[in-house]
Amino acid sequence: MVDLIGVDETWGAIRGRLNGLTEPSRSGYYFEEISRPGSLAAAGVAQVLLAARQNRRGILLRNISAGDLWVSRYRAGYNPPSLLIKAGEARFIQTRYEGSWQIIGKTLGQQWECVEYGDGLDHSLSTIVLRGDSLTESAGSSGGAATLGQRLAARLQRTVSVDAVGGQSSAQGAARFGAIPVSVQISSPTAAQIRADTGANTINFVSTPNPLFSPGVSRSMTCICEGVQGTFTKNASEGASFTRSAAGVAVDTPVNAAIIPYFNTDLLDRINIFEYGRNNPEEGTTLFDDLAAMVAMLRPREPRYLISPVINKTDEIPGTAMYDRIMAINAQLQSTYGDKFSDYRTWMIQHGLAQAGITPTTQDLTDIANDTIPTSLRADSTHLNDAGYDMKSLFQANEITSRGW
Repeated sequence: MVDLIGVDETWGAIRGRLNGLTEPSRSGYYFEEISRPGSLAAAGVAQVLLAARQNRRGILLRNISAGDLWVSRYRAGYNPPSLLIKAGEARFIQTRYEGSWQIIGKTLGQQWECVEYGDGLDHSLSTIVLRGDSLTESAGSSGGAATLGQRLAARLQRTVSVDAVGGQSSAQGAARFGAIPVSVQISSPTAAQIRADTGANTINFVSTPNPLFSPGVSRSMTCICEGVQGTFTKNASEGASFTRSAAGVAVDTPVNAAIIPYFNTDLLDRINIFEYGRNNPEEGTTLFDDLAAMVAMLRPREPRYLISPVINKTDEIPGTAMYDRIMAINAQLQSTYGDKFSDYRTWMIQHGLAQAGITPTTQDLTDIANDTIPTSLRADSTHLNDAGYDMKSLFQANEITSRGW
């Protein structure tokens, strides 16, 4: 389709009429616009107006010279099928043709303004968020560029945010995500009251998961407790406190005071990969409920997310009760989430060594026969090593790109 645009409109007004093309969509894709002005390098000789590009969707062209110009997606000439654009005219050409376009005119130096529209990726929406436990945190790696998050970022050339705490169960992860409620009791200095100053309030948990649980490690997070913003801190001995951000008036709290994590809600629009269950495989029903609650937090109508499997340890092999339990959990995850179940465990058993260029050892072959990730890709019985996280990032990168995310 070719639209003739009024010659009296300014270039800014013309582009303003097409602004709807550049609005982001929920899928994370948008119509990008690239300015490509130019001038004739020779009179009467066709030259390239636009090089070939994938996913082209339209061309806006205005002739700002005194003579006529002709454009074509084949060899441009002075007759049809070349399109005539008279002096001062502007045209919008809606096209999906991905090859090069040519332009020709009769006078050296004739000029034009041109904007090319095409599918592009809104990189703010293409951020990937990895949520999970130590297998997401990259325990067992040498750190830095060898971690899962950094390897995935390097493969896809995108921002990867890692929200993972080693040792956490799915319920603790869901609580940290704000997907399930966390109730506490303020015990001191005054029971059932948040103090007016910015001193610490000691808190006890009320039969709910500790969102900062991590054995032997001190952690903190910003949160809101009964309408008061502050910091929730857990020390290495699992003692916990709440400290308000700014002094105010003392606030009385119920016996079960609610703590709500305060986090970047923008990440709810991004690509989220969840990996939980390794620390509570015996709580299958809880795992499914926790994952469902976390998925329900995501913002888009058709959220972009993947569910990772529970991986089995090297001694959890066919014939053991834990192997059977983990296989049953993974089967239910696949049944529940369909193609969003991202089974890197099976892929790494079957293809990980070959993709990593590693010759299988005798132990690796035994591991593969026992349906567990090979020792050459592991740091210990549970966690992956640098090569293992590299292969995991390769699998996840392919999962993301194959979906067009």
